[in-house]
Parts: sequence; structure tokens; C-alpha cells
Amino acid sequence: MDITERKQLELEHKETEMALRESEALFRNMADHAPVMVWVTDETGYSTYVSQSWYDFSGQKEGTALGFGWLDVIHPDERELARKRFLEFNEKRQPFSIDYRFRRRDGVYCWGIDAGKPRFSADGQFKGYIGSVMDISDRKRMEEQLRIFECIVATTQDMMALIDQNYTYQIVNDAYARNFQRAKEEIIGKSFVEIVGEEFMDTIQPHLDRCLQGEEVRYETWFDLGEEQRYYHALYSPYREANKGVTSAVVNIHDITQIKESEQKLYYQAHHDTLTNLPNRMLMNTRLEQSIQQATRKGDKLAVVFIDLDRFKNINDSLGHRAGDSLLEQLAQRLCQQRRKSDTVARISGDEFVVILEDIKDTQHAGMVVGKLMRTFEEPFIIEGRTIKMTSSMGLSLFPDDGTDVATLLRNADAAMYRAKEDGRNTYCFYRKEMTSTVFEYMLLENALREALKKKEFYLLYQPQIEMLSHRCLGIEALLRWHHPELGVVSPAQFIPIAEQSGLIQEIGTWVLTTACRQAKIWLEQKLDFGRIAVNVAAPQIQHGDFIQVVENVLKTTGLPAAYLELELTEGLLMKQTEQNIKQLEKLQGMGIKLTIDDFGIGYSSLNYLKRLPIDKLKIDQSFIRDLPHDTNDTAISQAVIALGYALNLQIIAEGVENEEQAAFLKEKGCHQAQGYFFSQPIPPQQVSALFA
Repeated sequence: MDITERKQLELEHKETEMALRESEALFRNMADHAPVMVWVTDETGYSTYVSQSWYDFSGQKEGTALGFGWLDVIHPDERELARKRFLEFNEKRQPFSIDYRFRRRDGVYCWGIDAGKPRFSADGQFKGYIGSVMDISDRKRMEEQLRIFECIVATTQDMMALIDQNYTYQIVNDAYARNFQRAKEEIIGKSFVEIVGEEFMDTIQPHLDRCLQGEEVRYETWFDLGEEQRYYHALYSPYREANKGVTSAVVNIHDITQIKESEQKLYYQAHHDTLTNLPNRMLMNTRLEQSIQQATRKGDKLAVVFIDLDRFKNINDSLGHRAGDSLLEQLAQRLCQQRRKSDTVARISGDEFVVILEDIKDTQHAGMVVGKLMRTFEEPFIIEGRTIKMTSSMGLSLFPDDGTDVATLLRNADAAMYRAKEDGRNTYCFYRKEMTSTVFEYMLLENALREALKKKEFYLLYQPQIEMLSHRCLGIEALLRWHHPELGVVSPAQFIPIAEQSGLIQEIGTWVLTTACRQAKIWLEQKLDFGRIAVNVAAPQIQHGDFIQVVENVLKTTGLPAAYLELELTEGLLMKQTEQNIKQLEKLQGMGIKLTIDDFGIGYSSLNYLKRLPIDKLKIDQSFIRDLPHDTNDTAISQAVIALGYALNLQIIAEGVENEEQAAFLKEKGCHQAQGYFFSQPIPPQQVSALFA
């Protein structure tokens, strides 16, 4: 039998089997080394092949994944669902794709996508599935991050957008769309200029161009939205795609309106007076510096006016600080009404104001402008239903004549203001060079006074007060002296006004009262019949409010009985006849202390206050004694005061008696007491004992 054909068939069969084995080996080799995990099932869903990469990835032993063993590495929460879905697809014989978590070799679960495709034989019989599992953990993480990012972008109050190289919107969030009062769909795909508007392109496009060229850009901008302005901080970040470079700009715009408004509010508060809303010292210095620079460029003059209210402290002391604040507010409004557009009115402290006058032609021009400022005080101020008349003292310095910098112009204007006060207040004064030395001297003395008590530079001298008829000593006046280590003996007329203005008079006055009372107590113990110890008291001491307590403490500390104390009050105090002052004086008199009006006749002498106030004695000022008995005016005044004393049942004492003629005249006219060099010059305490002896 011819077996050639059979042999040929066998040979072809062997070749086919060999090809199949080679093909299967090639498939397995490819599957085992593929980046995905390959599997094959039969028509029942039973796994007949799982690639080596599955075992390498999952850590299962070879062969355990066959059948349904592959389910063992799926996360327990998803295992049953994955099995059901696989069987459903197997019955339907359709391609499928399932996401689930499966366990890696290290025990960590990761996300995979299981995709399969049905297999069919040549005659169309369903043979099962072939598929693969791919690790998609990175993709899942990116999807989660994208979801979170989209959530943040959607909910953030910042405006965010993605704009491509053609200035076309690719993405916008809700905040961005709301800002332009459009829906997101109306913006995406539109050009930048359509949404923002051409009027803003010149300011915004350069920033956008820099970003699209690869630069991160930050800047602040603002938009006028009709009734309000909104401020924004913009951040443009370039978005780069792999192998493409910068393709878009990520725009993030943060609304900083509240921050800006807070900054503006803080700046305003830092540079303006809270009571009057005028510029404060800091802003005034800045504006004066700017005015100086402008005047220098233009070759112009400017003036600095320093304004200080006259006796403003009386308002606070008598009517209270609310009344004082009201007066300052009214004055600020008046000054602003009188100023020119280019001028600056500032409140730099308490009752001190500064006005900067620009474009001043000359001294006469400055005087005219200041004259207008002075007229703001012509009309009285209405405070809590009361009509208050106020005046001020003003000092002027001119640029560049009196200074070329801020500090010098202010210092010189301040010096001129003090001269205006010395000239009687309610006036203004231009700066002159000699004023600076006066102010400098004032500052030196004030600083020295602050140290004088600590360094024990003060001391007291004592001058007897003699009864004219009996020549008996009825009292001894304590006189304050100051010996400065460099200046020598400083006149009380020079330092007492400074002590009063600076507030040091409280501490100095208490020291004088204590020292004098302590010395008087020593004389009492020595059995000296000195009468009373007379101590001068300045008006600020009485007005301080606790003066009664100070006197009581001094008497208690020193042990001096009140009947041996006499207080000499300045005539200026009597101008301030507040109920508080009157009550304090009545209480002092009730304690047994005698009260004398010192320097009577040189101030605002008034019969009315003599009638109201509880006083015991008038002291004729030495200016009326000096030319007695030859000056007819002085003789007339002295006689009148003595007669007044008799009429009001007051004791009269004359000070500054230096010769026998003066003493004889006063004795003849009925003057009760006298003191002066004719009887004794002021002497230290140890000489007082010898004098009595």
C-alpha cells in the first residue's frame, strides 16, 4: 500500500504540533515577561493559565491562581463582587473591564484593571476568555488628586482659570465666573479680552505674556466696580506639558480688599489724630518734608505756624476733659475752614496745632494768612451749652529764611510761639534768632530742675515779718533758693515759672512746705516766738485737687500745729474762682491756717474776689514800695490798699521795705506789718535763732 500520502500527513501534523508548541512557548514567554499580568480561562470561567508576572506581583505560589484561586488576592471588600461580575460577563460572552484592589507581594493593596475578551474556535464555539490585569495605582492616585483638586478649585473663593497660548479660556472655577457675572460655560472657549475687557488689557496682558513665556508672575491690581473698589493679588503660573513646553497659564486671583482696607485703616490711624481726624505729628513731618522739597524745586517760600491755646488747662480743670475735647474738635473744624487748599492743618499734641502754609510770597503775605487763622478765635466756642472765649498764641518760621529742614523750622516756630505768650498771649510772633537761645535756656533749666531735688540743690532762707508799731516779729517767710553747681544761684523769678509750666511745682512746693514746717517745729521747741511760718503756694498746687491732703500730711509728719502756718497765695489763683478752689481755701482756714494774697495789685486785682474768698491778709507788692514816699502814684496805690484792708478787716503787710523813709511812711499810713532789707535780709535758719537772741 502506498503510504506516501499518510507519511506526508503525519509529517504535516508533526510540523503543525511543533508550530503550536513553539507558538504556545512564544505566547507563554511573552506573557510571562509582559508589563501586564495575562490570564486565560475555559468556557466555564475556570482559569487555565496565569502568567508568571501575576505570581511575581502577587506573591502567590505557582499554580494557586488556576481555577478561581486568583480571587484570593482580591481585597475582601471587593472579592465577591469581582467574582459575580466576571461570571456575568462569562455568560454573556462579551468583552469586559473591572476595577478592583488586589494584594501585592508586600501585602499592600493596589488598584488594578482587569480586562478580558472572549475566545472562539474556528467553527465559532466559545472557548473562554483571555485577558490581562494592569496595575493602575498611579492613575487612581492621580484621579483622586484631580478629584480633590477639582473640589478645591470649585469651592475656593479665589478666582482660578487656565488660559492657553491663544488667550483662550480652557478652565474656570465658579468664583471666577461669579466675579464676571457669567456662567462657566459662557467663559470657557472665549478669549481673554472678551471677558476682561479691552480697557484692562494694557495693564494685565504684559503679565500674562510673561507667564506664557515661562515666568511666574505676581502682582496686585484693583478694579472699579461702580460703588466700590476691589483689590486683588494675582499669581500667574506657567503650565508645562511633557515635550511641549509652556502651553497655558494657571491664573489664581485672590481678593485682598479686606486686607487693603485694614491696611488703609491702620495707616490712617497711625497718621491721624483720633479726636480731630487731622494729620498727627508723624504725617505732618512727612508733609512738611514734601513741602520743603517742592518749595526748593520751585524756589518758593513756605511758613510753619505753631499754635498753642492760651490757658487751655483751665478748661480741662474746670469743665472736664470732655469739654476740652469738644473745644479741640470745634477748633480743628474752624482751622480747616480757614486754610487754603494747599495748606496742611495738624494736631501734634494736647492743645498744640501746626499749620503748613505753602506758596508764601513774603513775611507780609504770611502775616495776612496767619491773621485769618487768628480770626478763628473771634467767635466764642459753645461747649455743653456754655459760651467759652478762647485765645491762642502763634509762632511763625519761614523757609528758607529760618531753616531748611523739618526739625529746625518746627523748633523755631515753637520758639516764636513762646515769645508770643511772653508778649501777653492772643497774638502771633515771627521767629528771630535770639529766641532760640531763650528756648534752649528754658529746656536746660527744666531738665536741671528735674535733678535739683534729687541732688539737694534747693535750700530755704527766712525773712522776718515785723509789726510796724511794736517792732515785734509776727512771722517769718520761707524763701526758696536754688544753687546750681554750674550756673550758681538761679533767681526764683527765672525758675519758678518753668516749674509751674512743667508741672514740677507740685513736687518742689511739697518739699518747700515740708522743710519750712519742719524748721518751724524746731524753733517752737527752742521756745522762739516767731509768730507764723509763711510759705508761698503756686496756683497749680491748689488746683491739683489733693492739696488739702498734702498740707495735712506735712503737718502730721512734721508735728507743726496748723495755727503756726500761713500760706501766701499768688493773685493769679484768684482769677480761677472755682467752687473747688473756694472750698479748699475755706477748709484750710478752718484748720487754723492763715491765708495771704501775695503781690497784691500787680495782677487782676478785683474787689469781687476779695469779697468771696476766705483770706486774712494782703501783701503790697514791692514794686509799689520801691519809690516811696517820693512817687505820687506809688503813694496813692499804697494808701488805697491800706485803706481797702481796713475796710475789709484784712491785715496789710508791705514787702521790699529797704529804708527808714519807706518804713516811716507805711507806719504813718497805718500799714500793719512789713518785711525787707531794712529789718533783715533773708537769712539761713541758724541765724534766725541769733536774730531773736
